[in-house]
Amino acid sequence: MRPLFCILILLLVTHNAAAQETTWPKLVVHNATYHNARLLKVEPDGIRIMHDTGASKIEFENLPTDLQQTFNLQPDQAIEHRTALAKTRKEEFENAERIRKILRKKELETVHFSQLKYRYMVVQITHVYPDGSLLCHRYHEGGPVGETARVVNALRKPCQRVYHVPSYVEWDKPLYVTGVKTHHAEGDILRGRAARAGSKEIDGRTLPWIVSQSN
Repeated sequence: MRPLFCILILLLVTHNAAAQETTWPKLVVHNATYHNARLLKVEPDGIRIMHDTGASKIEFENLPTDLQQTFNLQPDQAIEHRTALAKTRKEEFENAERIRKILRKKELETVHFSQLKYRYMVVQITHVYPDGSLLCHRYHEGGPVGETARVVNALRKPCQRVYHVPSYVEWDKPLYVTGVKTHHAEGDILRGRAARAGSKEIDGRTLPWIVSQSN
């Protein structure tokens, strides 16, 4: 009994699926003729069909009134669906374009940084921005070893001489510094290899843009 019951259920499901399938031997819609058309999907703004020469979507406006009523298609629903679809496509395009620009910028910056001329530089931090970039001024060292300000990422060799001249800061020449990966605070002295990469608009001023070699 059980196998026979399963067969009957299977036949019933198959029959219902076949009865629900919508087909047209010949479908004429808006000056277009489709032979052996079969309904694939009903969307808020039209229907999708398969036919002898491929697949097509027939827009809501092009369907005869009887088919619009058969599939319960409404003008306001069609407009709403198209508006939402256009918004989604626009967002997808904008996201793809933003990603493309970011990747292109990274590619150009990689080439740009690799071509810079790096040299030893000493600066003093006067401000730390939330993104980790720094506002610095050139720092000219002097005095005995150990008497200068706190050091971050010091690269000074033990054998390097320090001349006994007064230390001073060029306060009239602010620098915008990026690429320092270690912890830092205002007043720190940074020593290392760096290069000028261009200029940046910072707080309404055009400042020299200095990139550390860690970039």
